[in-house]
Amino acid sequence: MIYSDSSRSFMIQDTPLEESDDSEAMRARIEFLEYELRYKEKCLKSAWRQIESLNDSQRILDDFTPTIQKIAKTIGRYLKSNPVPVVITRRLFRSPRKLLSRKVESLRLLILSTPRSGNTWLNKLTSTAFDLNSGGMHRPFDLDWGEYPRRVSIQIHWPPDDLILRLIARHRFRPIVLARHPLDTLLSILHFASHDNETHFWLDRRNGSETSLIGIRPTDPAFLAYAVGPRFQELLGVSRRWWQDPQAIRVRYENLVGDTLCELMRIARELGQNLSIEEAEEAVAATSIDKLRPISKGNEHFWKGRPGHWKQLIPAEIALQIYDSLRDSFEVLGYNCDPDPELTHRQADLNWYRSIGVV
Repeated sequence: MIYSDSSRSFMIQDTPLEESDDSEAMRARIEFLEYELRYKEKCLKSAWRQIESLNDSQRILDDFTPTIQKIAKTIGRYLKSNPVPVVITRRLFRSPRKLLSRKVESLRLLILSTPRSGNTWLNKLTSTAFDLNSGGMHRPFDLDWGEYPRRVSIQIHWPPDDLILRLIARHRFRPIVLARHPLDTLLSILHFASHDNETHFWLDRRNGSETSLIGIRPTDPAFLAYAVGPRFQELLGVSRRWWQDPQAIRVRYENLVGDTLCELMRIARELGQNLSIEEAEEAVAATSIDKLRPISKGNEHFWKGRPGHWKQLIPAEIALQIYDSLRDSFEVLGYNCDPDPELTHRQADLNWYRSIGVV
C-alpha cells in the first residue's frame, strides 16, 4: 500500500488508484483497504495474546515449581515402597463407572495425518467414545512410548518412516489416517498460521515454516508460492503416504462431517470395539465442532470445518496451478479440482474477509 502527496496516487492491494477514478470505484477500493487493515490488526492482536500467554505460563511455572518439586519427591518415595504403576488421568474422573465395571483391555490409537485435516477433532471424538486418554506430540522421539497407558489416543503429524513404524509395532498402536481436500487443508493452514506460533514444529521444521502465510490472503502471490513449494508438499505427504498403508484405518474428513455417527460406528467396527448407538451419539454430541470452538478462541483451532469452502476463496487460475503442482497427492487421496470459474479475485478477497470476521 503506497500513498504519495507528490504523485497524488494510492496503491491498494497492488492496484493503482488515481484521482481520475470514479468515486464509486474509489469508495470500493478504500473499503477493501479497511478490511485489509482490520485483518492485519486481528493478526497483530492474536500474536500479542500468544506473547502474553507465554509470559503468563512462565510466571505460573515459576510460582509452582517448588510445589511441583515437592509432589515429585513424594511420588518418588511412594513408588519406591509401592512398585505398582499408577496412571491418574482426566478420563478416569469423567467416567469412572464405565472404566471400573469392565475389564480394561488395551486400545492404543495413533492418528497420523497432515496438519489441519481434522486430527484434533477425531482425537477428541475417539477418546470420548472409547474412554481413552488422549494427547499429542510433534516428533516420535519426544516421549517414551512405553510410558503410555494401555488405552490412549495420540495424534502426530509424521510420515511412515522406519522409526515410527517400529514404534507402532513394538507398542501395539493402531494407525488412523485422515484425508481432507488439499485446498481446504491449505486454507485452514493459512488461517491457523496467523493465530498460532507453533506451526514450525510440524514435521520438525522440515522444508520451512508457515511464516510467509501470516496476514495474507488466498489471492496473494505468497499464498501460491507456499502452496506449490516444498513445505506444503511435505505436509500433505503425511496423509498421502499413510493413506497407502494397508494397516491404517482410513477416515475421509468430508464423510466425518457429513455423517459423524456413521463414521464413528465404522471406526469402532474396524477396531473391534463394542460401541452402542447411545454411546456413539453421546460422544458425537460432546465433541461437535460447535462445542469445541469456544474452548479454542486463543488460536482459533476450530475454524469453519466446512467441506468445499475453498471454492469460495481460491480463484480458478490459482486453484488449478496448485492442483497441477500437487496432482499426485490429489489423486492418491481421491480428490479432484473443480473451482468456480466465475469467482473473481475481488469476490474471493471479500469472501475471505467475511470468513475471518472483519466484514
